[in-house]
Amino acid sequence: MAGWRVWSARVADQVTVRWASSPQCRGTTVADRPSAGADDTDPDTVMRDVVEVRPTMHCRVMIELRNDSGRAVTLRGVEAMWLGSGSRVLVRAETGALMGLTDAPRDAGDDRAALFGWSRGETLAAHSSLVVPIAFAHRPDGCSGAGTFSADDWPTLRFRALGVDHETSAADTLHLAAARQMGSCRE
Repeated sequence: MAGWRVWSARVADQVTVRWASSPQCRGTTVADRPSAGADDTDPDTVMRDVVEVRPTMHCRVMIELRNDSGRAVTLRGVEAMWLGSGSRVLVRAETGALMGLTDAPRDAGDDRAALFGWSRGETLAAHSSLVVPIAFAHRPDGCSGAGTFSADDWPTLRFRALGVDHETSAADTLHLAAARQMGSCRE
């Protein structure tokens, strides 16, 4: 059994998730910004693709799911922190434009995250890739102080390789900015 898990792990190591595009939004702006207290001329301290949260915003990020292994894997879903129904953050999952996904977004195990995916799994063949959108919009009942908030390693891909569950996260960061306090953050 240990050999099977090792083989599965080798396959899983060749499955990746990454942003295929910057956030594409309407009703707001997306721009690069210097990190707090940083020198805005230093390219290493710039936050890329910061989404300004506004009530009129609708955004999506195209996500590439890639399988460079020699075996097919079963995709379970793409988990996106902050977008679930239990989150208090200013954005929520949006069900529009779910090209390639068979299910509307639903809460992941942690209801602060949304799971975009396939209820019965989707096969990603060996040496292939698939691009899917993560769509999000303003959450009217969300709250935030003024400032920029970041979700590192966003999003996470859940999949099965040779019958064993795995997950891998993108090396990308979702940045959201609020110009002023929005909503009421009292419990």
